[in-house]
Amino acid sequence: MTVHLHLMDRGQKLSDSNREKLIRPVRSALSVLQKFAPELDADLVVVPTDIYCDPHWYRSGKAFGPGFAQVEVNTDHPRFARAWEEEGEAIVLHELHHCLRWAHISGPWTIGEIVVLEGLAIMAEGFGSSSRTNYGAPPSDAQLDMLCDRAWEEREQCESEATGWFRSIDVKADTFTSPVNYFIGQVMMERALDRLGLDPFEAAMLQTSVLLEAAR
Repeated sequence: MTVHLHLMDRGQKLSDSNREKLIRPVRSALSVLQKFAPELDADLVVVPTDIYCDPHWYRSGKAFGPGFAQVEVNTDHPRFARAWEEEGEAIVLHELHHCLRWAHISGPWTIGEIVVLEGLAIMAEGFGSSSRTNYGAPPSDAQLDMLCDRAWEEREQCESEATGWFRSIDVKADTFTSPVNYFIGQVMMERALDRLGLDPFEAAMLQTSVLLEAAR
């Protein structure tokens, strides 16, 4: 495995203590990936930043394709010291799993592919020693069944204004704490991996249609 870690700290403004707190969960995540995704080749950029000022969130993450992921963390946020220790490893595993998936599968950006992408990444979080990322309170079982059915029906649709519900926190008369695609992906990929007898790193190489059929 080759993951090039870049810590952006222009002027070396991070304290030694915060630097170590920031990097420790990243190292743990890379150890997990060394074991389960030895073929992964990507750059990981960790950006200390104070622009995420929402009182509930102190971090953000994203992947930009098979070779590049980025995680932003506000080390001045009151939640940083405790919450990052608890979920930093999972956040890094999540974003780098996206890179792994994109290294093997490239296709239309459909509802079905997003279900697979996010669901497998959430399942990969569980291979670390820390807690999974906090996505807020999940929908009820009945709500989730309805959402999964809708995602299945619209699985071949590319994202557009017509599929905005999928990234929304408001669906019909219900309001959720996070975009519903995370919850849909998790439950559908849990089902698929159980039926296929695979882990999320092995499943990253499978076609979207195979995983979605196994999730039904």
